[in-house]
Amino acid sequence: MKYLIYKGTGGLVHMLNGLQAAIELAKKEQRHLIIDTKRTSSFRKNFNDYFFIWDKELDYQTDYSNINDCDELYFEDIPIREIEEHGTKLIDGKYYLSNSTILLQNLCSMENKQVRVYAGYSHNYIKNLRIKTNILYEIFDNCFEIIEKYKPYISVHFRNTDMKNSINVFIKKIRKASKKYKIKNIFIATDDFFAFDSFKHFLPKLNFFRICNIPNCNGKNMHYHFQNKDELIKNTLKDLYMIIKSKYFIPSINSGISKWLIHQQNDVENRLFDDDYNFEVIQ
Repeated sequence: MKYLIYKGTGGLVHMLNGLQAAIELAKKEQRHLIIDTKRTSSFRKNFNDYFFIWDKELDYQTDYSNINDCDELYFEDIPIREIEEHGTKLIDGKYYLSNSTILLQNLCSMENKQVRVYAGYSHNYIKNLRIKTNILYEIFDNCFEIIEKYKPYISVHFRNTDMKNSINVFIKKIRKASKKYKIKNIFIATDDFFAFDSFKHFLPKLNFFRICNIPNCNGKNMHYHFQNKDELIKNTLKDLYMIIKSKYFIPSINSGISKWLIHQQNDVENRLFDDDYNFEVIQ
């Protein structure tokens, strides 16, 4: 049997897009896929605790257990048991295996190797991704009453840490949309610790609400600097669900999360949630 180990990198959408590239590669070369996200500094959890891939053409697992002939498997002279302990490092925009000079984004010249390792990014969005049932129930339990209480509402995804956006631009968009559609309830999803109170201050006549409190990461990317990864992952999924249930959506167009949601609206078969995506995007 041949194996492909996918080393997750980046934030959630980056990691999932990279996984899609790994899935396509594993199917093309008829490899058993090992999805390794525990070394991903922004995730650090087993992929299988939150998601699964619904693809009958794909054989995969999310750990290194039960691998046939494990003691005889090597990747570039590194035993497969040691690969689990390696993360990745980013140098000049390319991913390498940590503590080595091995380029993991190299898609050529490894077709005949029994074990290959891949890390990278794809512009193709993840397909056939499903959320584990227990996580879905938790999302619904946390969101249902709030959705019923505030609908119809305008949702806003305001990204403003490592990716910057002007809060003044968003204030103008919110004010204009609220007036045009006669909706005063505004849902905020953001990584900016100060944004929620700023919106309330500058638009006091509107009713702002949120599903999750966020930590103060001093302007740094929350995915890398918030230590409770389980809470971070679940809060991200709750924010996504709140947005798809909104009437209108104001995105951060430079954010992978916002672009993924808009993509899902038009890609019915690969929606993360089995719900109607009836929101209208306000650019």
